Amino acid sequence: MQASHRRGTIVASMALLSLAVGTAAAQTEEHKILASDGFDGDLFGKAVAIDGSVVVVGAHFNGDNGALSGSAYIFDVETGQELFKLNPSNNSGGDNFGIAVDVSGTIAVIGASGDDDNGFDSGSAYLFDVTTGMELHKLVPADGVAGSFFGSSVAIDGAYVVIGCRRDDDNGVFSGSVYVYDAMTGMFLRKLLALDGVDADFFGTSVAIDGVTVAVGAEGDDDNGDASGSAYIFDVTSGMQLHKLLPDNGQAGEFFGSSVAIDSGVVVVGADNSNRYGDNSGSAYTYSVASGAQLHELLRGDGGSVGDFFGESVSISGDTIAVGCRNDDDFGMNSGSAYLFRALTGQQTSKLLAENDAVAEDEFGNAVAVQGDRVVVGAWKVSDAGPDAGAVYLFGPGCVLPGDLNADGLVDTSDLGILLGGFGDACP
Repeated sequence: MQASHRRGTIVASMALLSLAVGTAAAQTEEHKILASDGFDGDLFGKAVAIDGSVVVVGAHFNGDNGALSGSAYIFDVETGQELFKLNPSNNSGGDNFGIAVDVSGTIAVIGASGDDDNGFDSGSAYLFDVTTGMELHKLVPADGVAGSFFGSSVAIDGAYVVIGCRRDDDNGVFSGSVYVYDAMTGMFLRKLLALDGVDADFFGTSVAIDGVTVAVGAEGDDDNGDASGSAYIFDVTSGMQLHKLLPDNGQAGEFFGSSVAIDSGVVVVGADNSNRYGDNSGSAYTYSVASGAQLHELLRGDGGSVGDFFGESVSISGDTIAVGCRNDDDFGMNSGSAYLFRALTGQQTSKLLAENDAVAEDEFGNAVAVQGDRVVVGAWKVSDAGPDAGAVYLFGPGCVLPGDLNADGLVDTSDLGILLGGFGDACP
């Protein structure tokens, strides 16, 4: 599949999408981002990340270097303009480069879980300079083997890069592992393994790092029943396991650990197959890094329904948590949504929708990333540039809205009570 040369578009709007109790901060859709050369089936928006002045987006089915070779893009946060398209020097068909992305400072890490350097689908990851678009290092584990999918999850913060290898076999078939690298040199530092890892745990399904603390999801773990899932916290400097995380109400088949995020002493864990509101409606939880104790289950103000997959993607920055819900149905079946919560209280503050142009099957919310007052949401099935070409939405600070939740879980603006201040400016 070859990419076309259709020009992408940046669409700015002022759609206010929010919910809260009392005074609320509305989120404003600042940009709709499309790849400059988007094409059918690219799945642009499969993975998203934000740090500083850039957004990084993966399109793991892009075909520049052969079918499903994959690519990634860098965009300017303020303008939404595309800065660079990333393709590694030895990319080839089936590599799925862009299946996972993250960025910290001037360095982006991009996973390519289908790369074949150590055998078919052994996987790799790459480091790029986001200021130049130049490739810095290719990361390939010395002990990599076919089918291990190294690079299916990635994370970077400061000096460290962590790469998930969910089908590694050190603790049994598909038990999984995580590799740690030096972000500047690309040097391998150590390998993380669960102390109680066994077959089919898929440890490394998801990874996140904040400073020297790493969170790892293991969605196939069986502590609360078959494939109930778990998550772990590690010290990256020593490789020591600090805590194992489990939900208080965990059940079989929930895939707890399908997503993880960490910041400011809080870990967020998604369980996208949870049955909280019906089969596969999904759940998300927060935990203390210091103690490993569960803090909150994140509950949606408008409830949930069968097949929402709430929690398939999660992100946290300071006191703001974003949770994707790609099969929510507000604008038609599987149009998708994302929810914002306060990390401190677990209270929902906003619901984000692609309100201007959402349609069924967009799956808005398949990926989320948050930094400060900005939220990036992937919608990998948007068809502006062709069927399933994909798009990404960037939300920023809006105005402050008074009022309580209405019956639909959205801000009730009928109460024009006194504005108490907060995030963004007062609404006119």
